[in-house]
Amino acid sequence: MLKKLRIALGVLFFAGIVVLFAVPEAQNYVGWLAKIQFLPAVMALNLVVVVGILLVCLVAGRWYCSVACPMGVLQDFFYAIGIKVKKNHMHYSKGLPWLRWTMLAVFVVLMVLGINGVAILVAPYSAFGRMANTVFHWQGMNVVACVAMITFVVIAALSAVWGRLWCNTICPVGTVLGTVARFSLLKPYINETKCVHCGRCAKNCKAMCIDGENRKIDYSRCVNCMDCIENCNVGAIQYGRPAKEEKHVDGSRRKFVVTTAAVTAAMALEAQEKKVDGGLAVIEDKQVPERKVPLKPFGAQSLKNFSTRCTGCQLCVSECPSKVLRPSTG
Repeated sequence: MLKKLRIALGVLFFAGIVVLFAVPEAQNYVGWLAKIQFLPAVMALNLVVVVGILLVCLVAGRWYCSVACPMGVLQDFFYAIGIKVKKNHMHYSKGLPWLRWTMLAVFVVLMVLGINGVAILVAPYSAFGRMANTVFHWQGMNVVACVAMITFVVIAALSAVWGRLWCNTICPVGTVLGTVARFSLLKPYINETKCVHCGRCAKNCKAMCIDGENRKIDYSRCVNCMDCIENCNVGAIQYGRPAKEEKHVDGSRRKFVVTTAAVTAAMALEAQEKKVDGGLAVIEDKQVPERKVPLKPFGAQSLKNFSTRCTGCQLCVSECPSKVLRPSTG
């Protein structure tokens, strides 16, 4: 039942976001789906959404990654194709924590330095937005279209073979929520008295986070897909509050997360500074002067405010009724 609930909600959220990019008029009905995305909410200082997602993660685990994140649902789609071709092909992996934390650190540093254009290449909602906008509003081959197509091929290949590898190694949102999920109250857990060491759970775990031999689950990588519960023939895996909680806490990792949160908050506060730059250009002899300040979408206010808070999801391009907005090639 939990897996069916996850799939139903995921399909509804995914379909809503697809419609949001495909039909401009849908903004009036499903525009809120774009506002509950984690990274855009952080950059927009939408504390209600950010705190809400973190609380859900702390109480029930990474449901956001399996339901609300369109990139997560897209990966599940390709993973479903992969297991149709080859069943029970997954296995437990210790993961790549060094790559995971390095990617998050690089992402935060780039955002703080204002190099958003590079940082958002791995942001899940932004990456999905580029792909959706390319499909529904094709404007010819350009830099954004090339990046979108490469991202699509990489996501499809990784997901079909290794499930949620991208979520648990590259995605900065997955790393942050995964750290919170380690301490969640409700989570899938293995009942050691019922487990018969068949290994079906590990062979069907898209996050490769179940150590069937030692009967342990890495909750920092578990995305609450509930596939393990469905594939356990003896009912040894349940969702709830485990009888015994893991007491060991990685202090260095927690300190890193706290530091990351502080830096992100400082970046968001700095984004509040709004200075209107540019001005009226003096046109002489009917010649257009050289523009010193780049053009910005209406409502962007200062260039600093725009460049600091834009996630590059391309939704504004999709929603523009007169089609005057274009993806930047600079």
